[in-house]
Amino acid sequence: MECNNVCSILLKFGGYWTEVKGQNRMKYVGGNQKTLKFDRSHINLLLLKEQTEAICQWIRGHAYDLHYHISGTSPKMYMPIKSENDVIDMLLGSRNVNKVEVVVVVIDHQEGMIYTDETQRGCVEDVSATNMVNNDILVDGLYDASFVGGVEETNILCVGSRFEDSSSFKQAIRSNAILQNFAIRIKASDKSRVIATCTYRGCPWRIRASLCSDGHSFEVRKLLSTHLCPGVNRAGNKQATSSWIAHEIQDIVKRNPDVTPKDIGNNLETTFGLSLPYMKIWRSRELAREQMFGSVDDNYKWVPTLRSELLNRNPGSHITYQCDKQNGSFKRFFVSFKVCIDGFLAGCRYLIGIDACHLKSKYLGVLLSANSLDGNNGLFNIAFAVAESESKKSWEWFLMNLSQSFDVHIEHLAFISDMEKGLGEAIKTVFPHAEHRVCMRHLWKNLKRLSL
Repeated sequence: MECNNVCSILLKFGGYWTEVKGQNRMKYVGGNQKTLKFDRSHINLLLLKEQTEAICQWIRGHAYDLHYHISGTSPKMYMPIKSENDVIDMLLGSRNVNKVEVVVVVIDHQEGMIYTDETQRGCVEDVSATNMVNNDILVDGLYDASFVGGVEETNILCVGSRFEDSSSFKQAIRSNAILQNFAIRIKASDKSRVIATCTYRGCPWRIRASLCSDGHSFEVRKLLSTHLCPGVNRAGNKQATSSWIAHEIQDIVKRNPDVTPKDIGNNLETTFGLSLPYMKIWRSRELAREQMFGSVDDNYKWVPTLRSELLNRNPGSHITYQCDKQNGSFKRFFVSFKVCIDGFLAGCRYLIGIDACHLKSKYLGVLLSANSLDGNNGLFNIAFAVAESESKKSWEWFLMNLSQSFDVHIEHLAFISDMEKGLGEAIKTVFPHAEHRVCMRHLWKNLKRLSL
């Protein structure tokens, strides 16, 4: 390709729109980016979408738009790419610079809260929260979206606004206080009313919500929206409790339970101007996980139910679990589906690879697995299990259940594994007539480590 015919496209994704103060335009901030180079004659709408979906695989199945800006031009306005004519306009406009920014925008518009000081309207509105497009997307497994808590239209603080219950009302006024940079105090809270005031002495701000006739929802009856207080330190705002943060980040944690506290902190700082300690955000994320998915401890109580349901839906499978004899706590769980055993006996080589990997959940443990090769040289899972650690006892238990899953004697059976301590002895105990060989790759790595 000749240099003059090469166009560099800077693909941006995972960020969000924000309004430029004093200017009637939006800018795209945050997220990731990747530079692509194409021959100008090959660029079309189909190519752009194919490249977008190849890089952002999580976007498939979601509606999204592309917007472009020609580098070096001012003001920095992003134009939509909806047809081939838009692509042609982009190429014609960039013929002198040969560099274009293309932004990926998942269609998910979210309106912001609007606040005002007009007491006679009885409404609290806030332009700082923004009218922006919120891209709720995953980038490389990490959630990079910006979020605004309590900004739904139904949660605007006005006289007459309704909330599902008193907790929802308290969450909304807390979010409003953090956005407006002031502190509140719940002066009264019972089954029929909730009254909140500003903590600053002499500030007239006050709001009251009362129980509605349906017996559960609350409606704002009185509101004095004028503030005479100097505000509070956003970094040390005591209104941002762990429970409040957990409520605000529920959508993020639901989409990506492993989102890092750092990403959450960046979003809180962008949206609410808060700079919170790492451990506080970490505790809030754990609380949000527990509220949505239940606690890890409680989930172990479902192990018997899980086994029964799996056996009910997969008749003939070998699924079992083991608990500690002293305290009854969970210890191991083995799964081998009948279709996997039938597939192994009918169409796989009788060579089984045995290996384990470490788990990163609250109680750690290891995942044991047995795999083979099918007729297409593809990996074919036979069985897997969760155990407390890699040891002779855990491997013997795993192989014993594997042997029970086969339910037939297999001649010329062979195993291949790494040099994990106790595994070789366990294979000799459970499968005394089977061959056992060590993986050459693991053997080479061990020898290399010794030579160093």
